[in-house]
Amino acid sequence: MVSFLKDARQGVVPCVDQLFFKLWVYGKSGVGKTWALAQAEDPDAPGSMLIILLERNGEQSIRHANPNARYLLIDTSYQGPADEATQEAKYKAAINAIARVNEVIVAAQTGELQKAGITRIGIDSLTAFQALIKRAIGLKRDDDEFSPKDWGTLNEKWSGFLSTLRDLPIDVVCTGLVDTESVEDGTDARVIFCKPSLQGRAMGGAASMQFFNCVAYLYMPLATGAAPRSVQRGARAVGDEEATTKRTFLLEGDGRFDTKTQYPLTGVIREPIWKWFRALRSGTAIGKAATPSDAAEATASAAAAAAEKEAAKQPEPTESKPDDRTPRRRRQRGEATAAAEPGTHTASGPAPDNTAGPAVEETKAAEPAAAASDTKEGA
Repeated sequence: MVSFLKDARQGVVPCVDQLFFKLWVYGKSGVGKTWALAQAEDPDAPGSMLIILLERNGEQSIRHANPNARYLLIDTSYQGPADEATQEAKYKAAINAIARVNEVIVAAQTGELQKAGITRIGIDSLTAFQALIKRAIGLKRDDDEFSPKDWGTLNEKWSGFLSTLRDLPIDVVCTGLVDTESVEDGTDARVIFCKPSLQGRAMGGAASMQFFNCVAYLYMPLATGAAPRSVQRGARAVGDEEATTKRTFLLEGDGRFDTKTQYPLTGVIREPIWKWFRALRSGTAIGKAATPSDAAEATASAAAAAAEKEAAKQPEPTESKPDDRTPRRRRQRGEATAAAEPGTHTASGPAPDNTAGPAVEETKAAEPAAAASDTKEGA
C-alpha cells in the first residue's frame, strides 16, 4: 500500500474547515471596494477578520460598513519632519511597511493568527501593495530610472508574495483598482476591456489571477433613477436588505472583462461577500446568470472608468497670452481693426481714414521730426 494514499481526499471533504478560498475584487475608485471588503466578515463571528489597510482614505468606509471589523492601518510613505525626508528615510519607511504586511502573512502561516480568533484576512489593496514594493526597489537606486533588472526583481517578489498568499491556511479577500483599455472594433465604436490594475507584463493583472479562486469585477449600475450611493451601499448601514442590490459583482463576464468564478458562485452576485464563503463551503448556489441587461450595465460602468482614465491623462489647461500685452501690439491690433471697419474707435484712439500701411509710415516719419525739433530747442 502506498503510504501517501491515506492523505488523499475525495470529493466530499470530511471537514469544510480545511477548505480555504482566495477572492479578488477589483473596480474603479469610489465604487465601494473597501466597503464590500469590510462586509466580508461573517456577522455571526464579529471580530474574526483582520483587514490590512494600505490606503488611509479607506478607514472611514471600513468603520461605517462594519463597526466590528478589525483593521491594521499601515503607512506606506515617510511620516516625519520635511527636512529629514531623505531618500534613505523614504526607503526605510517603505521597507518597514512591507515588513508589517509580511508579519501578518507569517502569523497566518504559523497559525498564530488563527489562535487569536482570526479566520479571514483582507488586503486593501493589491494595487497599492505592489506599488509599495516597486517604490522600495526604486528607492535603492541613486537615479530615478527603473531598469529591466528592477522589473525582474519586482516580478520575482510579487510572484513569491502571491504564491504565499494562495497557500495560506486562511481565507483571503483582496481588492484592487481596474485597468481599462479602449480598442477600436473596426467601426466608429470602441470596445473597452477591463482587468485588475497591476504593473508589469510578466505578473500583470491577468497573470496574477491564477493565484485566486475567484476574481470579480465590482460596479455600480448607471441606470436612470438608481438610488444614491449612500443608500446603495450596505444593508448594515441603512437596515434595509434591498439596499445592497445596486452593488453588483460580475464573476462570469464576456471577453471584455477579466473575471474568474468558483462553483457554486455564478454569473452576477449582489449579496455581501460573507455569504459567498458560506456558499463555497456548503455548495449552495449563489448568484444568477448574467443577462444582457447586466452586461450593458457593466459595460456602462467600464466606459465611465475609461473616461476617468483618459481625463486623468489630459494636461491642465493653460491660459493663452493676450495679443495686447505691449503698446505696439495694442496699436497694431487697433490699426488692423480700423482697416477692417473704417470709422470705428479702438483702444488706441479713433481710426484713421487710410489703411494700416500709411498710418505706420506716418508714425515713423514723425519720430525723426520730433527728434530734430528737440535738438534745436536744446541748442
